Amino acid sequence: MLKLQKLFDVSIVSYYNLTLIVETMEKGDVKISDKIKIFIRYNTWKKLYNLIVTGIMIFFRKTYSYNYPIVVYIEPTNICNLHCPGCPTGVGIPSNREKNTLKLKQFKFFLDQIKDFVYSINFSNWGEPLLHPDILSMIEYAHRNHIRTCMDTNFNINISEKKAESMIKSGLDLVTVSLDGFLQKTYGKYRRGGKVELVKRNIKTLARMKERLNSDTPEIEIQFLIFSHNINEVDAVKNFAKQAGAKFTSKYGRRPGIEFDPHPDEPYAPEYGDCIFLLTITTLNSDNGLAPCCLSYYKKDDFGELTSDFNFKRFWNCENYIYSRALFSRMKKVRRSASNVLKEKKLESPCLRCPYYTKKDKRYGQMGIL
Repeated sequence: MLKLQKLFDVSIVSYYNLTLIVETMEKGDVKISDKIKIFIRYNTWKKLYNLIVTGIMIFFRKTYSYNYPIVVYIEPTNICNLHCPGCPTGVGIPSNREKNTLKLKQFKFFLDQIKDFVYSINFSNWGEPLLHPDILSMIEYAHRNHIRTCMDTNFNINISEKKAESMIKSGLDLVTVSLDGFLQKTYGKYRRGGKVELVKRNIKTLARMKERLNSDTPEIEIQFLIFSHNINEVDAVKNFAKQAGAKFTSKYGRRPGIEFDPHPDEPYAPEYGDCIFLLTITTLNSDNGLAPCCLSYYKKDDFGELTSDFNFKRFWNCENYIYSRALFSRMKKVRRSASNVLKEKKLESPCLRCPYYTKKDKRYGQMGIL
């Protein structure tokens, strides 16, 4: 009876943790009912088993992980055509990575090792994914392997009707377009080098082609980062999204400086909960470097490299991962010990600088763990 009670307790807690995992799994502003539909659409028994194991790993805060990630970030390229001041790529902060594009062959080799467990792939990180010549082939390959596909883009590339049709037929599920202003003067203050009318035209072209092909996907989501200079154009972009048949979401972006802050006099005290990324996601960068999360920018913070003899399970439980997970143990002694070992062994871990670990964050600066 006692064993059954214990199993029930673990199941309840695991279910709670799984709800957190599903929250991270679903990219975009999605209703609960739609999340359930997405989950059912991309679920398999093998994925469900891995999801339950993941919940248990999170509950016990295990350092050696018996699960596989459920979300993957793929960086097709670290090259971008804009110069946004809130992005380390945009302002040219050196990452010690060469400017390059991920080879399609390398992407397939990596995904083949974990495709049976992954629910969702986000094709974006520190560059503009649509600059990659094989981006739609990558999306198509993931889609064929029953994985939800998402992409963030500044959409400052000419999207012809033929290109829009190819995007739709690739199996792309969600495209999130950055549109932080309705007028060029406003939009261009943050999206430096971008053309607002081109973005609007591309959105309309994609929406029109979806209607012509009678396709529900990709879902078009317009994301508006709120700053002091564009807060008065939120409603205009929201109305544009409605007319275009797109979803609209807005949030306060990381302020590059005080001039972007709509509320400079208000106290800045963001709350950071427990990090579950070390057990739920992984990131493949365009230079074949493998990072623990999408917030990691520098080459030195990679936990591994995609080589010809790469083995995911070995990478997933390398020393960097094990000691980084230990940083989030419930026991203070374990956390302190892990921090000391990482420093003594000179093992790089962006987690030591991450606000989820330090519980501190800068008010101004670029995105990512810098």
